[in-house]
Parts: sequence; C-alpha cells; structure tokens
Amino acid sequence: MKIQGKELKARALTWSERESLIKAGLDFVYCPVEEDDQLAGIIRSRDIMRFILMDVYGLSDEDLNTVSDKEAMDFAGKVITATFQVQDATEKN
Repeated sequence: MKIQGKELKARALTWSERESLIKAGLDFVYCPVEEDDQLAGIIRSRDIMRFILMDVYGLSDEDLNTVSDKEAMDFAGKVITATFQVQDATEKN
C-alpha cells in the first residue's frame, strides 16, 4: 500500500505489538465481540485498522485521509492474517 509516497509492506505483528493490540481490547482471539452484533464488528474492524496503521506503522490521520477505507482495511487484514499465520506456524513447532 502506498501512502504519501511511502510503500508500506504488510507483515506480521511482533509480540510486543500484538500485546499492545490485546491490551487495547482489539484482538479477535482474546477480546471477541458478539457475532450477531454487526455494527460492533464493523467498529472493531475499523479500530483494528487504525491501531495497525497509526500505532504500528506510525501513520497520522492526515496520512490515512489519502487512502480509501477499503484499501486501508485490506492492508490491515493482510497484517492480521500474517500475524495469525506466524502464530500457527510457531504453535506447530
């Protein structure tokens, strides 16, 4: 994803980044939301996206305003997917 001329590469969260996500109450595994509450799920997904892009990648609100919601959500989804893939691989070993 390209923002303000910078190319961002999706990667798995580090242990400390994941711990911060958990402490923020945003981790899907440790902090689930009610499955039938669609609005809560959408809000949670946006909060996770903002956490990843701002707290992990250091972007500002101004930076986020230069990309579409879909592009930002897709990128955050890739980060979460990579994080869980690393976790699964670690647990298998």
